[in-house]
Amino acid sequence: LCPGGNVNTSAGGIASRDCDQQFQQTLGGNRQLDPESSTAWSLGLVFQPNASLLMSVDYWNYVVDDSIGNLGEDTILGDDAKYADRIVRCSQVQQGNYLNCGSGTGDPIAYIDNTKTNLGTYKTSGLDFAANWRSPPTQYGRFTVGWQATYVLQYEYQLEAGGVYNNNLGTFFNLLAISRYRQVLNLGWQQDAWAANLINRYVRGYRDQNDVDPAYYNDVGSINTWDLAVTWSGLKNTVITA
Repeated sequence: LCPGGNVNTSAGGIASRDCDQQFQQTLGGNRQLDPESSTAWSLGLVFQPNASLLMSVDYWNYVVDDSIGNLGEDTILGDDAKYADRIVRCSQVQQGNYLNCGSGTGDPIAYIDNTKTNLGTYKTSGLDFAANWRSPPTQYGRFTVGWQATYVLQYEYQLEAGGVYNNNLGTFFNLLAISRYRQVLNLGWQQDAWAANLINRYVRGYRDQNDVDPAYYNDVGSINTWDLAVTWSGLKNTVITA
């Protein structure tokens, strides 16, 4: 009733009901699913030049066949002929149970069947980094630095076996965005009964789905947060953290 985002009034379509709407969905499992199978391998390197410093880098690669997931509303409605069996209309249901049914003309969508299905193959690979440093005791206490990061090189998957690969890396697609880079940085200090940790968490932003006019294109910014925790343990069996 709204092909290509344009209401078809001759078929009984109503713009406010049938176009640019989020429809009711059924979500959950599916007893007809095939099991996933996967191949994974990794290669790592650890470097420790002295007792105070430890650094590592790991490359990882995963390929999952018959991956289990949801097609997503946009995919289903984007090809209503191909996924017609997942679009349930009011003529097929007891109408009083669905928001779109029982009013207006035509045969509107009652709900979308977005239960789990075998999507095909997805491939992902990336690098994990880690570094830890601990100072010797000083008159000002002991200091530590911890850093962990992940850089994703590839994240793409098929919505069906043999289908095209969709790239989710740094881009919102099918209700999901995969950030290319994220890290956690921990700066620590400890002296006697006192300790403090300053923690940074960073996740790189991504390109929004942007199925709109260019004037409204949007990029979602990076998330960068800092947390400070101070701990005192000057009494037996007592630890206070703020």
